[in-house]
Amino acid sequence: MAEFGIVSTDERGRKIDLSKRTAMIMDILLIPYNSNGSKTYSYNVGSVMCTNNDIAYQSGHKGKVINFSINGKTLTWNWVDFDHIKSTAQTVLVFAGV
Repeated sequence: MAEFGIVSTDERGRKIDLSKRTAMIMDILLIPYNSNGSKTYSYNVGSVMCTNNDIAYQSGHKGKVINFSINGKTLTWNWVDFDHIKSTAQTVLVFAGV
């Protein structure tokens, strides 16, 4: 069955339908390509959503995709190798935990 709405994934891999609950966007990040880092907030991070701007399939290209880790109030990101993907900087929405 198809799913509709805005779905994000929490730190345990559970799907969260953001259209069915109150969600607070804490931050909007623009993360440059291949720039790893972290940021600590005043509140627990619930989930993140990447807008995947400028990401495309390109056969034979050795690219990178962004990977996130949430540990309480800290969001960490790093770019990992991924074949056949061409991407650039990513815009990320950071949602508060509930």
